[in-house]
Amino acid sequence: MVYLRRTCHEVTRVYQTIKYEPKKIFSIFVEQATYARRQGDGDPSLSLHANMAKMSVNSVAVYGKTIINKERHPEIKYASDPQFISSLIASDRFVSLEEYEEANLCEVIHQKRICP
Repeated sequence: MVYLRRTCHEVTRVYQTIKYEPKKIFSIFVEQATYARRQGDGDPSLSLHANMAKMSVNSVAVYGKTIINKERHPEIKYASDPQFISSLIASDRFVSLEEYEEANLCEVIHQKRICP
């Protein structure tokens, strides 16, 4: 139901549901890659295998970046104009303000807009 409150669309029909069971994914893969990298650190003849394991893990990490929920990430703006800062503070998405007096600059943190 949280999804329905956060979206701009109305759900009219549901054709299929899938039960979600939270658990670690790719754990065996990560363990094997970590072991290969440790072997490569200890034995220079295995360095090629260790580098291939590192590249494999990095390719999975790129996939992981695509499924991150970025709605929780803050929107940060830097400003020095007092009127602009006031308008940012007046926003309903305002979270916090940090002043950097030595740089004559303010950091304003907002919640992300749910529906652009």
